[in-house]
Amino acid sequence: MIQVSRILPNIDQYSEQDILDTVAFTIAYCDDNLLIPGKVETKNILFDITDCSYKKLFSALSLLKKIFSLCIRGFPTRSNRVFVVGVGYFTRKLFIIVYYWIPEWTRNVLIMVDDVKKEMSEWYDLRNVMVKYGGTLPDQTDNFFPPDMSMHG
Repeated sequence: MIQVSRILPNIDQYSEQDILDTVAFTIAYCDDNLLIPGKVETKNILFDITDCSYKKLFSALSLLKKIFSLCIRGFPTRSNRVFVVGVGYFTRKLFIIVYYWIPEWTRNVLIMVDDVKKEMSEWYDLRNVMVKYGGTLPDQTDNFFPPDMSMHG
């Protein structure tokens, strides 16, 4: 999960390359330690833009595009889907308009989530999804890394 609301307030403290390196390291760490050959070989990434104003999002648009590209194209054989949660009305409508100009492979990977509980239940056991995303797992507020390996499922 990438929580944009945690990145944007600190965006001026770090270089763009440092942020991209951190995202790449985290994804590579998950690939090396969470995937199980022959059983779990791909991952889904949840990109949470809840509580982010359009002004902040547009000011960091270049960085966010690079993070999206890294998530989608940087690990093409390991990335299954990228879910974008917390999308506002305007962004959903804009996505509908530009949908057909987005390359087909990217369209298949990128999912704009409208109904969090409904769409998360199609992809996940809700016991492994935090409450704020429609599941039953308590919301995590600290100790994000390294990931807790003792989850259900």
